[in-house]
Amino acid sequence: MTDSALTYAKLQQPYSSGPTTEFVDVMWPARTTAQLADAADDINLVDKFQGKCVYDTTQGEPVFAFGAAASDPWYTAVELSNPFSATTAALEAVGNDINTVHKHAGKIIYNSTSGILVYADGAAAADDWLGVHDNLVDHSPV
Repeated sequence: MTDSALTYAKLQQPYSSGPTTEFVDVMWPARTTAQLADAADDINLVDKFQGKCVYDTTQGEPVFAFGAAASDPWYTAVELSNPFSATTAALEAVGNDINTVHKHAGKIIYNSTSGILVYADGAAAADDWLGVHDNLVDHSPV
């Protein structure tokens, strides 16, 4: 598929203009989940950058590039941010969902036990959680 033949999705998004909210049309490149997973698809080879938004026609929602490399995954907004908090016990349990579901390098979580923000050092379940305030290991899942 060439750049000129890209498929686009037209979506209405709310736009606030003063005291009223209107809807405006937004055009996003559109691909299926399979195309987004294919490192050889043009969407992964042409002008891909971290945060690029594409409409996933299979899921029916926008997804965002996690990085610029052709093999970097695409995530929904929910996958990038959910859950927002976890306890120390959960962060240190390698089998806990916080370590096994949608974990990615840089994912930020609020530790509700200690009251600090931590971020994942990598995507593997056993990868450490580091403190945002000092970049030191706060939790090592085992």
